[in-house]
Amino acid sequence: RARLMSTLTETIAAILRSFDNFTSRGGGIKMWKYQLEPAQAILDSVLKNKGLTFVVIISRQSGKDEMLANLLAYLLRLLSHIEAKLIVVNPTYKPQTENSIMRLEARLNGNLLTRDWKKRGAYIRKLGKAMIAYLSADKNSKIVSATATHLLVANESQDIMQSKFDKDVAPMGAYANATKLFLGTTWTS
Repeated sequence: RARLMSTLTETIAAILRSFDNFTSRGGGIKMWKYQLEPAQAILDSVLKNKGLTFVVIISRQSGKDEMLANLLAYLLRLLSHIEAKLIVVNPTYKPQTENSIMRLEARLNGNLLTRDWKKRGAYIRKLGKAMIAYLSADKNSKIVSATATHLLVANESQDIMQSKFDKDVAPMGAYANATKLFLGTTWTS
């Protein structure tokens, strides 16, 4: 029994050792190099509390949201022992925020190390003590007062009004110097 537990612990440690292992060995999803490279830099900033800002532009239908969902699932697992708060802001609640939540849930359910996640209301997902809040940056949304301790994501940031971001979203990451991630696509060459 002790040998089995030791082997299991070693296997879990090996899967958690890298984002690539987590997605491929834990979840059966192979990330592309163009997904792994920014994810690893973002993880380094989050885990070392560097508070860096990243802009990741990936063309449509090339796995931007898949990378984000896997990155968030990995962070939830790595940070599950502390009260980490991650925030993801999308331009709209329907369909963008709902789609983001569904994609995260699929990744959490599909990975061997994250199936014990919990739903807290319509827009919060937790794993242990760590949580992700999904918010809408629609011009009429009331989203002030949320705090990101580790990561603040503006997904589809090209569609978020700058005034909304500056007033309501940017302050969310200021308290703990959270890493900021702007994800999006370009509309023109």
